Amino acid sequence: MAFRLAKCKFIISNKDYNLLPGYDLYEKFGNYNKTNKNGVCKDHILSIINGFNNKIHPLILSHITNCQFLSFRDNILKSGKSLLTYEQLKEKIIDWEIQHNGDKDFYLELFNTPFILDL
Repeated sequence: MAFRLAKCKFIISNKDYNLLPGYDLYEKFGNYNKTNKNGVCKDHILSIINGFNNKIHPLILSHITNCQFLSFRDNILKSGKSLLTYEQLKEKIIDWEIQHNGDKDFYLELFNTPFILDL
């Protein structure tokens, strides 16, 4: 499972944090860590478990549009649940890529390529 998690880690610049749902919580409480138990963490809106069960590529799961800030407690309670469908996530990614990068082709190809986990 650790391998799966590493493949799906968000790579988001701090300057883009304000674009994420729950940013107000991040501003108020900061990052969760052992000295800040009230902090928030980054959560996969479409869960990693859901993604791997459906062979969704990790680059899709780690896209900025699949990230939100949640309190640590809410993230634990959410567990492996997904708060949007794969179809909804694909729409969000296409919209984001057109608006921010001007090109959606890379992700369109990923959407049509099942991910096979190499161990």
